[in-house]
Amino acid sequence: MKKLLLILPLASCAPLLSTVQGTAATLTTDGTSVLFANPGPQAAEDVSVVLYGPVTVTGVTCIPFSRSWICPINDVPAGKGFRLQYTGTLNNASASFYTASSGNRPLYVQLK
Repeated sequence: MKKLLLILPLASCAPLLSTVQGTAATLTTDGTSVLFANPGPQAAEDVSVVLYGPVTVTGVTCIPFSRSWICPINDVPAGKGFRLQYTGTLNNASASFYTASSGNRPLYVQLK
């Protein structure tokens, strides 16, 4: 239980962490889509979006895992975005990725 208590505060700080880590990437919803936006200044590399809840993702190869879907969407250049279409009820979403300046430390954004 102690491990869970240590992880939960970090998960709630994900938007702050992405700002501190030097990225302005966002994850938002638009109807039945989740939008990963990368305004830059660097490319978001090896982007992976996780959708939580009883949803089905269409148009992208995703991996079902427990009550979520893990969707690798590769790289998103600066100034670009990526849209994931889904059906069902989305409870939450998060994304992890790397930038040239983050090295081997992943950056995280949480659904706003």
